[in-house]
Amino acid sequence: MPHTAFIAIGSNLGNPAEQCHRALCKLENTEGIGLIRCSSFYPTDPLVPEGVDRSTVPSYVNAVCEIETTLSPELLLGRILSIEREMGRERREKWASRVIDLDLLFYDDQVFYTNTLRVPHPEIANRRFVLEPMYEIAPGWVHPVLKQTIAEMVKI
Repeated sequence: MPHTAFIAIGSNLGNPAEQCHRALCKLENTEGIGLIRCSSFYPTDPLVPEGVDRSTVPSYVNAVCEIETTLSPELLLGRILSIEREMGRERREKWASRVIDLDLLFYDDQVFYTNTLRVPHPEIANRRFVLEPMYEIAPGWVHPVLKQTIAEMVKI
């Protein structure tokens, strides 16, 4: 039985829009994943640690896509991480610039909190760069923990 999932996409290195497009193509060409729709690409300011000059960090391009998948949450996460590695993502430090960033936001209305998988993504409510593109494609989606729609969360 297919499941609905949402994946956040972001990049701020190289040509960020092109990197996001490449990641979408890789997702779409993955067995067990079907792309349903994708938001527009949103230019966003980077999150930077305290003491870092924001003007020295390139801006991001962010989007959210809705997919249908027959993969389990764990296998989907594995494929997402594999795509990041294929595209040259190196995990060095939190909030570091990146060629691509793919985050599993939601998987149906299920809640998973393990050592390797946290769904829904724990920072969704705090990230407008996720909420705004998600609002574009699924404003009525209900967060299974907060019990609020994306539209309600965007207005906070």
